[in-house]
Amino acid sequence: MRDAMEMWQAEGALPEGVDPAERARELVIAIYDGEMLAGCLTADFHPMRELEEKFAFARSFIRPAWRGARLTDRLMIDGHAELGRWAAANPQEKLAGSAAIYQNANLGARPVEPSGLTLIGFTGKGLQKRVLWFDHYRLPVADDMQAQEAASDGGTDWNLTPVGVGVARDRALREEACRFWREAKAFAPDTDLSDPAAALSMVAHDGEEMIATSSLRMIRVPALRRSFAMLRCFVAPRWRGTGLREALAAENFRLAEAEAANSDNAALPAGVLTICSGGDRSPLPVDAAGFLLAGYAPGRDQVRLRWFGHAKIPDTRLGLSALG
Repeated sequence: MRDAMEMWQAEGALPEGVDPAERARELVIAIYDGEMLAGCLTADFHPMRELEEKFAFARSFIRPAWRGARLTDRLMIDGHAELGRWAAANPQEKLAGSAAIYQNANLGARPVEPSGLTLIGFTGKGLQKRVLWFDHYRLPVADDMQAQEAASDGGTDWNLTPVGVGVARDRALREEACRFWREAKAFAPDTDLSDPAAALSMVAHDGEEMIATSSLRMIRVPALRRSFAMLRCFVAPRWRGTGLREALAAENFRLAEAEAANSDNAALPAGVLTICSGGDRSPLPVDAAGFLLAGYAPGRDQVRLRWFGHAKIPDTRLGLSALG
């Protein structure tokens, strides 16, 4: 603690009015080069309104001589692991993960850092907000029967077929999807199904029987300053909770990411976003398809996203947690 306080004071790292001794009590982890403290990570706990959970908000400081060596990533990776062990040993604290508000302009070019910190939005001042959930944490879901942690009686023997390969086949799949939706009462009786049929991206069959569909539609997400492919899935009731929805989400993501990565079109999406309601809501902060809980829609529907690996954040001269 003394080394950290001496480093902060020598480098003028702390904002005016911050007591070094108080900040030192928030110390999580430090990196030394021999006997010299090169940097450290501190964290304080408080709720994140959008996620309705308590997070450890991390701050890092690296001495100038050691900057550029990716020590911030190392601090975050090891610090998150240490915080996770503490959280698991103290479940009464209900600490959900780590978070950071980026203030360093040299950080934040990618939506997902090597540490796993993921961009979920911006503050009122335009600073990046990032989270990294603990693997052991579980969300309070009213009905966790659909937890996607075990398959139900439906089994996992299905076939996924992408739409967009051939005109004749696509037409047949869209017509079959419309029949499937009507029989399953997926939409209100008077709904014009031509629009959802046009957005159809993939279907799933069990033998000859259609059991699920998915659609993708481009939307602009102002909170993230990027466009996303909005994924919607409909799974026949007997197949819910089997992992089929996650299989559809994962395959849609794979194909959409490959298409975007191989194109020079800057208007293409930066990732895939989906909303999970009812029994599709999962207690897993990051579900089996890699979609991270980033917030809630009305009715506590889960808003989940997954950034493409090649996505970048426009340079807004903003970046990591902390010097204060």
